[in-house]
Amino acid sequence: MNWFSDGGAEYARSRPDYPPEVVRYLAEVASPESGRVRWAVDVGCGTGQFTEQLAAVHPAVIGVDPSVDQLANAVAHRTGGRIEYACGAAERLPIADGAACLITAAQSAHWFDLPRFWDEVRRVAAPGAVVALATYGKLAVGRPDDDAQRDGAVGRTDIADELTKSDRDRGTDSAGARFQRFYGEEIAEFWPPERAMVENGYADVAFPFDECTTPAATIRRSWSLDDLLGYVGTWSATRNLHEQGRSDLIDRFVADITELWGSREIRRPVEWPVSMRVGRVV
Repeated sequence: MNWFSDGGAEYARSRPDYPPEVVRYLAEVASPESGRVRWAVDVGCGTGQFTEQLAAVHPAVIGVDPSVDQLANAVAHRTGGRIEYACGAAERLPIADGAACLITAAQSAHWFDLPRFWDEVRRVAAPGAVVALATYGKLAVGRPDDDAQRDGAVGRTDIADELTKSDRDRGTDSAGARFQRFYGEEIAEFWPPERAMVENGYADVAFPFDECTTPAATIRRSWSLDDLLGYVGTWSATRNLHEQGRSDLIDRFVADITELWGSREIRRPVEWPVSMRVGRVV
């Protein structure tokens, strides 16, 4: 199932970019040959957030995605025409043989038929090309930075009392703990099975390339409540909840997190761990 066949505008607005060090690293390991332009191909590009980041360090980038709606919300206009987009599947890329020096899949490889994708990688790769899978895992919601904000985010006693001892021992406040319970318990059965690949950072993927050591990276943002709820609205699990008639779980979560967050102007630190599998096609 293509979970992202629509909702491209929300996805473009609410999904985070990768940290700059990820793109800098890929620029170092996959520099195009001097005097010869090769494509950087971003597969499963969605609305083009990572595609745009690649264009900052690479002269020719093409984003490929099967969703027309996602591509319609892509951001090529920000890069002065250095990006092209094409509608196509990871298992049948609209790319010429040997045309790519870098093939990336950012937050998308878990949706692919990977053996067929590997065949396409080998077909489109120039000699010595690099393939990179990147993903960010489970979001952690932190305490407000300001003490006054923290005091204003205590929330309803009945919800705060539901925190487990381990939550308190970790210093998690009630809003952060409420988010974790919603994600990991209340809607766990509504995540597609592919989500498990994201949570383990693609560590169990059989990766048939000459693998490179990758740097540690973390996505960090300062988010309002509206930012958080916009992000939750882009989840495949959220779409599954609606389709299975369980929107009540979302409604309860929204009501609870709104009470616990504090005033709507409060911004909280949020972060995701980034994982990469990077290898050279030989």
